Amino acid sequence: MGHVKTLNYVKNRRHLHTHFMFDDYLRIVRLRWIYTITCATCFYGLTCAQIFPNLEGDELFTAVVETYKPNFVETYSVARELMYKEIYNVGDSVHTIYSGHKLFLPPDEEFPIQFLAMNATADGINAEHIYPRSKGAREEYGNAYSDLHNLAPAKWSVNEARANFPFKNIMDEKTDCWYYRDKVTRSLAELSNDMINSYSEVAGVGTFEGEFEPREDKKGDIARSVFYFYTMYRNEALQDDPEFFNSMKADLCEWHNEDPVDEVEMDRNLMKAMVQDGKTNPFIMDCGLVNRMYCSDHTVSSCSNLTTSIDDIFLKGEALNPAIKIYPNPNDGIFTLDISNITPGDYKVDIYFLSGQLIYSLNEHLDYFNSINMWNAKSGLHIIHIANHDTGRKYSGLFEVIKS
Repeated sequence: MGHVKTLNYVKNRRHLHTHFMFDDYLRIVRLRWIYTITCATCFYGLTCAQIFPNLEGDELFTAVVETYKPNFVETYSVARELMYKEIYNVGDSVHTIYSGHKLFLPPDEEFPIQFLAMNATADGINAEHIYPRSKGAREEYGNAYSDLHNLAPAKWSVNEARANFPFKNIMDEKTDCWYYRDKVTRSLAELSNDMINSYSEVAGVGTFEGEFEPREDKKGDIARSVFYFYTMYRNEALQDDPEFFNSMKADLCEWHNEDPVDEVEMDRNLMKAMVQDGKTNPFIMDCGLVNRMYCSDHTVSSCSNLTTSIDDIFLKGEALNPAIKIYPNPNDGIFTLDISNITPGDYKVDIYFLSGQLIYSLNEHLDYFNSINMWNAKSGLHIIHIANHDTGRKYSGLFEVIKS
């Protein structure tokens, strides 16, 4: 065994961050995590604890809001820039949520919002409020307007077609238009059976009673965003339209249970939390929470927290085998970080609670084997990210601290 380097991580005020300046954010959070799944209920083979397992009803609702509602969110302009430059940016292209349409964004583009809008043309990209502005996410409502957990890029024409319609399962014979990438189709006969699930669809175009159905592999993402918004901003939602959420709840419950969280959704959830008080969307962190709070027809065990399905855009140039090892795991805060599968060198080391809150951030020279001493760490799941200063490559691992 090679030399073991000892790193002492002492938590103090200068290492506690829940908000970054924009330039710091861009350096820290270009995260592309590849998870090795060994357990159907969680990732890395660790069991995910339920959120507030002993609470139910109003007590559960209050606890979730008090714990996960951010006090700080970015301005709408900054939130959109973060979406476009980082959170939904893969290979310098911005990917939209409903249709899979994407546009190249030059890395040095000074005005990404205007660049992607393409003068408000049909193929441009703008920001979609998944829970619509007119239904509770208005600018005058403050944080509800720019909370990143309710925002996603959308193709301009698809966003316009969705309008403020509720999400629903639509019978094909009632669909007016199907949307996929740069295609708009108005005839079911033009769609092949093996591609129809890739399309989002809208019914009731030109009316006030329309419906919108997102593509199959984003239905769960959409549902969990809606559950988040309705939980955190319920007063605003009820004030604008007291029936809107309930009109689509049954379909959202189905979508949440049939389309579980994948690595891309978890990745984006944590990235958003890093600039919003470290607050994640709890319905992504604990899939059973949706069923406990909103979907009584579904059992808590009928969902799974993380699947191995992942957009192929995230796999290019990455290895599926974990590059770093942590042992023992679980541990008491003292463990070995083994990077013998990669290159020793100067690294930025960030350690987070699973909620997304950054608790340690240091620049260190790492050897093959590094003894890390977090003697005052709290019990719970932690994520470690290391970034090589020379190559820019990033690696991630998950470990659990158990204090006796």
